[in-house]
Amino acid sequence: MSEDSEENEKLPERADGQVLESSDIFRQLLEEPGIKELKGNYEMRGVIGRGGYAEIWVAKDLQNKRTVAVKSLREDKVEDRQARNAFLQEARVMMYLQHPGIVPVYDFFKDGYGRLHIIMKLVLGRTLDDLLNQIHEEYKGKTPREVETLEKKQMPERLEMFLRVCDMVAYAHEKRILHRDLKPANIMLGKQDDVYVMDWGIAEPHESDEPIQAPEDTTGTVCYLAPEIIRRKTYDERSDVYSLGLVLFDLTYLHPAFVQMDEKLTCYYAVRGKTSHRKHEYGYRVPIWLRQVIDHAIWLDPEKRTPSVAAMMEEIREGMAGEASLLGRLKRLIGL
Repeated sequence: MSEDSEENEKLPERADGQVLESSDIFRQLLEEPGIKELKGNYEMRGVIGRGGYAEIWVAKDLQNKRTVAVKSLREDKVEDRQARNAFLQEARVMMYLQHPGIVPVYDFFKDGYGRLHIIMKLVLGRTLDDLLNQIHEEYKGKTPREVETLEKKQMPERLEMFLRVCDMVAYAHEKRILHRDLKPANIMLGKQDDVYVMDWGIAEPHESDEPIQAPEDTTGTVCYLAPEIIRRKTYDERSDVYSLGLVLFDLTYLHPAFVQMDEKLTCYYAVRGKTSHRKHEYGYRVPIWLRQVIDHAIWLDPEKRTPSVAAMMEEIREGMAGEASLLGRLKRLIGL
């Protein structure tokens, strides 16, 4: 559909323009028949993204005079029960979790055609994938010394950003929610230095102390998926730790642990821990402590893996503090 098309649908909005408390919305979404059906006006401006079961629109909220993002269940998925349940689950999770790094949801409803819509804050920026691509363009042709100079500044910046991602995932774990699809493409960097964890479509509540049995049909991105899920074993919060470890692998070595290839071949390497070379793509000397943080997080056996996101954050902070202390001592020794 185009912006000028007469067939563009006017999406409903809340009659009072107010945002429900997340707990109220969460209860409201527990049963699909209870979802409200509203009338109002959202002027659709165009599609900016499409996924397996949904599409993202930029829209004008005519009542509240603001531009918003509308995530809508695709028309061809209205009768798809699995897609519908996934969309509902994402809405539940996003409305339940209240964190600066999780995109605020303003409302949720269905329309007269049976489609579901999430109204949320419009985040302008780029993904972590985009940032990594930019770094590659910047480093091409640079000498080892030039790369070292750049990385001494940029590596700590990337680690600080990664800690903010970890903080969001740790918060979700405190609320007993697993993300299950953590990867650079699902981390958004806003224009005001905001960092968001996106796409909670396959997020899963984990209210018991018992691990979850992985389903027969594997969901998620294989090259960032924990081996116990690929092998259809039980999993828990440590599976998100593993995925974060692979994201940190990307940020540190500037190449992925598992290059996207044939899915079966990726699974073969992943369940055996056969990552790509653990060296910086452009020759930078990665600190030993940081290499160890990554190795601990992506250990094949969950029992030997870093036990929590909070524990991984602590390892990183200790490593960064130690490095800063060492740098300070060296500067004092040479009189800087």
